[in-house]
Amino acid sequence: MPELNEFEDLVPGQSLTGPELGAYPWENPPDFADPDEALAFIFDKLAQDDTILMGIVKLLENEVTPDTIADGILLNAFMVGQITPDVSLILREPLVDLIRVVGKEADADINEIDIETATLTANLSEEVMEELRAKPDDEAPLNEEEQVEEDIARGIMAPPAQMEEDDG
Repeated sequence: MPELNEFEDLVPGQSLTGPELGAYPWENPPDFADPDEALAFIFDKLAQDDTILMGIVKLLENEVTPDTIADGILLNAFMVGQITPDVSLILREPLVDLIRVVGKEADADINEIDIETATLTANLSEEVMEELRAKPDDEAPLNEEEQVEEDIARGIMAPPAQMEEDDG
């Protein structure tokens, strides 16, 4: 067995750079920087390929939401280097509408995201976050200098609680 040399290991973050810069499609300029051009390309691709249309209809019939289908299409377009993430955000709603039209033309039952449930979940999570942020009235917020001193006193190298009481 060869001897392990710690100095010949991977550099931290090396996996994020790939074999060389530009080796992955998303590391190069996109094919479509303009959202209108990208939407036209996706529309043409969908309109010309019956296999893709039938796949979308089957997904809709299996209760996959148009939002989920659009997210998959846009993620794939990003991964192959056709669009950037910001363009995918711009294209999301028009693509969801296009998928809804495809489903209506095929008389497929379209399963939509339950807006009430999504709103209730968002409100509940906001309430929980507010409760976590709230402090009791008897505990006044510390100014920045006091907060730094308190953090130091609780750190790993802080003196034991007995020593603090003896000093005070």
